[in-house]
Amino acid sequence: MQTAIAVIYCNYIAKGHTIYGLKVRLPTLKGYMKAMADYTSMFCNRDVTKQPNSTQHEVCWETHPKILAIYKDTKEWQGIPNRQDPLSFLMIEYLQQEAAAKHEDCMEDAIVNWTTLGASTGFRGKEWCQPKNPDDHGFELYDKPSAKFDNRIYALCEEDMKFIKNNRARKVLTLREAVKVSPRDLIAVKIRWRYQKNGNHGEEIEFQKSNDKNKCALRAAYSIASRFVRLKADRKHPLAIYKKNRGSRKHSYLIRKGVEKKLQIAAWKTHYTECETLKESPAKITLHSVRILAAVILFADGATDSILMGRLRDKSDKFRIYYRNVPALSAVHSRAVTTAETHDYEDCALISDDEDD
Repeated sequence: MQTAIAVIYCNYIAKGHTIYGLKVRLPTLKGYMKAMADYTSMFCNRDVTKQPNSTQHEVCWETHPKILAIYKDTKEWQGIPNRQDPLSFLMIEYLQQEAAAKHEDCMEDAIVNWTTLGASTGFRGKEWCQPKNPDDHGFELYDKPSAKFDNRIYALCEEDMKFIKNNRARKVLTLREAVKVSPRDLIAVKIRWRYQKNGNHGEEIEFQKSNDKNKCALRAAYSIASRFVRLKADRKHPLAIYKKNRGSRKHSYLIRKGVEKKLQIAAWKTHYTECETLKESPAKITLHSVRILAAVILFADGATDSILMGRLRDKSDKFRIYYRNVPALSAVHSRAVTTAETHDYEDCALISDDEDD
């Protein structure tokens, strides 16, 4: 009877009846069961998760088969990846419309600038956004000091953004020099990563002007730079700032939780309009969705793996995991179905397994 109750308890926990009301992974489930077994052993004088066997000593008893079956099901369930969806330009356009009704330094406009730039740079979240409010927790710092740089803030700062003038000499301008000229006089923005996951600390990559103003990395960077100077932020602090209200005297920093909420609302309002509430929206949007968008853009344009690795600062082909159920991949498949001649053997030197050499 005691072991039967343990089986029922295990099944109950596995279904999500935990302290936070969430389904747990296998190690956590086993932790729940161990805590229960340790507590009940004071009254039962044995481990109630074990199946009693009169032919063996108690130390040889094994975990009850039904509990093992629940463990197996939990492991299989947790193997289903909960991957994020890519950002879309429709979502960015939605935020542009929201920003149009507010002031030029509002949160929505700042997010538009950073996500537009991120669509080219493939930013990781903490390369521009703060995980927590820096007023309470300080800025996110990279783990290891780098001999090259004194500033250990992970996110992009003023020194990490330069611009290239549209002339024969391609003169490089600092951020503050660039905002004094018209964006029409600039041809590219150069971004530097002082510290990177791939170990290429101090890497610089250039992003040129696009004919589409709404998707132009240069114009987005110019807006970011102009806002930073206009709000008189500290030169050593992150560039991702905004003003909560038009009359705010102090700027605020973009924080992950707030930014992700805005992006999730944008996904709901543009792609899942049939849902009545944000909670019903199935969109899995996080800061990393910006990086996924950058990868999908290059993939859809036919970029090679080496180009993707270079532009997105990867040392392996793990970025391929981003090529999942997105329209770009569907379009590639559709073209293949339309043009492939699977029964045209001309000019083919293929030998099937059942043919002689």
